Amino acid sequence: MMPKIGNLSPLGRIRGRSRTAAACLSLLAGAGLVAGCGSSGGSGSPASSTFVAAIPALPPTLDPTSFSGGTRPAMSFLDSFLFDFESTSCTTSLSGDKLVGNLAKSWTQSPDKKSYDIVLNDYKSSYGNPLTAQDVKWSVDYAIANSPISKYLASADAHFSKTPVTVVSDHEFKLNVDQATPDDLALFAIPTFTIFDSTEIKKHATQDDPWGKKWVAQNAAVFGPWKLDSFDPGNQMTLSANEGYTGSRGKVAKLIVKQVAGASDQSQLLQQGSINYANAPTWTQYKDLMSNSKVKVYPCAPLSRDVLILNFNDKALGNVKVRQAISMAINRDELNKSAYAGLATPSTTALLPSEMPPNSDSVPKYTYNVSAAKQLLAEAGFPNGLDLTLSYNENQPGSQVTQSSILIQNQLKQIGINVKLNHVANGNDFNSQFQEGKYQSILYYSGAALPSTYFDVSLESPDSPNVSWGFKDQQFSALVHTVGASEPGSPEYNEALVKIAQYNATQFPWIPLVDTPNIFAMNSNAGNVDQAVGPITPRISNLNK
Repeated sequence: MMPKIGNLSPLGRIRGRSRTAAACLSLLAGAGLVAGCGSSGGSGSPASSTFVAAIPALPPTLDPTSFSGGTRPAMSFLDSFLFDFESTSCTTSLSGDKLVGNLAKSWTQSPDKKSYDIVLNDYKSSYGNPLTAQDVKWSVDYAIANSPISKYLASADAHFSKTPVTVVSDHEFKLNVDQATPDDLALFAIPTFTIFDSTEIKKHATQDDPWGKKWVAQNAAVFGPWKLDSFDPGNQMTLSANEGYTGSRGKVAKLIVKQVAGASDQSQLLQQGSINYANAPTWTQYKDLMSNSKVKVYPCAPLSRDVLILNFNDKALGNVKVRQAISMAINRDELNKSAYAGLATPSTTALLPSEMPPNSDSVPKYTYNVSAAKQLLAEAGFPNGLDLTLSYNENQPGSQVTQSSILIQNQLKQIGINVKLNHVANGNDFNSQFQEGKYQSILYYSGAALPSTYFDVSLESPDSPNVSWGFKDQQFSALVHTVGASEPGSPEYNEALVKIAQYNATQFPWIPLVDTPNIFAMNSNAGNVDQAVGPITPRISNLNK
């Protein structure tokens, strides 16, 4: 709901040893790492305290309220959050109800579940100002006042009160809610509610810019484990240890976040040891990297899935039997093996495996059955099939759509559905068409920076601004509301989730295809990675402890 990048590589024209040198010079000269290019140990070897991370895009701004594609990873690296998601193993799912304190030292929920009492750690920002409850209050007010996404999350995902934060003392505050939800505290573990040093920011506010947004865009007055040394939008940012952060941290003292847009470039530089982290290789490249002893690929527990969305406003697709037939005609195993190099997991229900509650055996599993799909299509009134336009773009859900769209086209042809592929080349145009519902069918991505079952099921609720395909069943909305109003793991919570999964298996508000892992690659000598996994980027300060 909160919304891989093409290849910029000149490397294919360079051969042999000069190819390595050119790659390093063109991509890493600005990072001051040219001397390490081509070395086997890389800048993140045990003898070095510098870690170089490559991401597809660095944003033009560091202001999380001015959403840009690279803002979330940039702010995630800075890690100025009240909480972080507990990570004990790459294969264990992150969850919004399993948090550890970061800026927050302790927290308790009131008996009436209308507030949380939160005590802060005694940290300072990189500007030397102490972390206070006033900073939290200012940061929450700033997010809600300046970001429609934050405002939505605060009112529709969580239900913050009109006055969300009440200051109790310098190091203590209350988070006030009208109704408790599973996401109340988890929202403070993602960039949307970054905690800023308001004392410093206010120095740069003006009458025309009372929030100091112009200054926030290019600076980072934050309290996390890092301070911003330099920021070159669209190129790199350099971070060093924030001495005012006295929490536990590993041995990485300098973090360089570099924009490397090309998947092949990221893969090659990681193998050369010129970068230490990559998150944009293609599925095939990840598979190939697994055979390189200098690299380790982490296909962590899935946080998302790729989905096929059918527009209910289309007369044929509004027919539930047509949607059932399309789902049954899709060979998810073939999709995974071919388009995802076997690294994803074919979806069997609408919920991720970690979201399925106990005693959910009654939930039907997706099946592949061409003859039954043909029969359903005939019963729907389309014995001779129908025409379908399928729109897709590489940015959502990724480069695999080029192959998966062709596979789906061929699979649906078996039941008489003639699929016309519509490649929307421009990502902004694609997003606009999705938001405006201007498509017949579309390949998309279901997942978010917030690993939460409640948030996940709300993405397809008719009440969500994410839903642009005419799905309006308020019965589903009521089930999502029950999940949000119930204690995770309670009988009411589990029962609502089972009913949501059963509903999806018969009505198909959308059609899940594969569950995609939270995947990235690092140099093989990086330590403590299992405890550093995050929903957007790893927590680099936890590495090499």
